[in-house]
Amino acid sequence: MTFRLCREEERPEISERPVIPKPERQITRFPGHPMPFNHSPKSLGEWVEVCFLEKTTERGFTVSRPWGDNARYDFIVDSGTRLWRVQVRSSAQLDAGVFRIATGSGAHKRPYTAREIDLLAALVVPRRVWYLIPIQEIAPRSSIQLCPHRPSRRRWEKFRDNWAVFGAD
Repeated sequence: MTFRLCREEERPEISERPVIPKPERQITRFPGHPMPFNHSPKSLGEWVEVCFLEKTTERGFTVSRPWGDNARYDFIVDSGTRLWRVQVRSSAQLDAGVFRIATGSGAHKRPYTAREIDLLAALVVPRRVWYLIPIQEIAPRSSIQLCPHRPSRRRWEKFRDNWAVFGAD
């Protein structure tokens, strides 16, 4: 096999080279919500946090956010009787028939503990279904699998739309 380099006179002019169009950035609109966003994990996470803030405040709870990003929780929810440290997570696509939610953080997905958070709020984005799960039910797992798209008796279904966990609904 021989390779031959193009001589200067054989190279096409830049204007003659084919232009390959860049694909447009994929925008998704989830049913029931007008806000489009790209598929970056950061933008999805920010949008899910806004959805959580909307859900909790429309139920009359006071919601606060810690300053900076060093806390292991995203929000503090004041239910009137106690303060809840809440970590918000989401899943936007099926993976082997389930929606997987990471219940840990960091490079090695260190599982959350009861010393760090009180509650995991997980949104299954395409179904717009929230799961509000006390951390004692999750620890020491580093992920859970949710199935809101089919009849299921999985252990997490009892926490679906479990807003009463805060003490009022």
